[in-house]
Amino acid sequence: MDKTVKKLQLPFFKLKKPYKEILVSDYDVLEIQGFDFPLMPFVNGKIEIKDNRTLKKPISISDMILKLELEHEITFSAAEKIDATDFLKYTNYYRLSIFIKYLRDDKSFTALKKIYEFDSFLSENIGRLITPLEVYIRTSLAHVLTTEYETIIRDLGKLGDDVSPALVYLDKRIYKDKVINNKSMQETFSYIARDLYDRQKSELSLAHHISYYGGWIPFWVLVEHTTFGQLGMIIGFLERKVRKRWTEYTFPGNKIKEIVEWINTIRILRNTSAHCSRFYGRNFTYNPTLNNEDLKLICFEDEDDAYKASFKNTLFAGLITLRALYKQLREDDKLKWNRFILEIDSTISKDKNLSKSDLGFNDQWIDALNIKI
Repeated sequence: MDKTVKKLQLPFFKLKKPYKEILVSDYDVLEIQGFDFPLMPFVNGKIEIKDNRTLKKPISISDMILKLELEHEITFSAAEKIDATDFLKYTNYYRLSIFIKYLRDDKSFTALKKIYEFDSFLSENIGRLITPLEVYIRTSLAHVLTTEYETIIRDLGKLGDDVSPALVYLDKRIYKDKVINNKSMQETFSYIARDLYDRQKSELSLAHHISYYGGWIPFWVLVEHTTFGQLGMIIGFLERKVRKRWTEYTFPGNKIKEIVEWINTIRILRNTSAHCSRFYGRNFTYNPTLNNEDLKLICFEDEDDAYKASFKNTLFAGLITLRALYKQLREDDKLKWNRFILEIDSTISKDKNLSKSDLGFNDQWIDALNIKI
């Protein structure tokens, strides 16, 4: 009688995590399963299937315009229908229609398009303004950890063998014991190493260090090739004394706990821009802790409980965080920031369909976001 083959089937994401042990001795075959459609809710998550509706049929651009008219009461002049026909050729109906709920008295296609264009303006400019801040964070982290390596290790008072300052990120002493013991630090750098290995053909600086330095990548090179999310994790892993040294150099006057949360806020804003996702009217998943100075600027204590409860998830909270970090940048960068704030004010002032409340702004928002130079 043929022996029954015992098969262990594991989804791909179960094997994606490095340093994870899986017992396979009781099986003859290990099958790695991929993702497939239809997608299912989280096994133990909160999302549930509430219905099993039939998918909508694709429609032509002319039918999209008709749907906007009949179902959403969007008005069109003859010229606007011509404009809409061209606009919807290049812009997904799904991307545009989400802004319908923000229309007020004016429900014309032009008014709807202006809200969409304002959202695009926010996305483009926030992404552009985050770039110098991100570069500064990468540069300062590499500078402080490598040039002050010996002082950092001496202050920590931990036994162990020193590494080259260029490889400071591989010295486990600079990280919290918790992330070493639960292998979070190892897993993160395993992902980074895999990404760098895959990119060496297209990145000459990586290929150079792999070919001429035995595969050792100095920290000032590594920080330029990590994702911003990975960089944020590295900063979060650092021992408190190490993070404090970097924070005092990079963003003096701010608490180290605030900085870690602020970097996560920047990451979410950056990714929202990079993925061309919506800014206008959005509730974000970040929750930055604002210092007393910033809370006074926005007169936070004068606001009602409803505003206080929702504030931290608004675009305003994200921009306040960006402003707090932007104060450490060069004067040219600060001037660009202030021009951006003035453009927001000018655009909102000219369009009655745009509301500062949809951005989480209160009456003090302009003074709160402007940087004095």
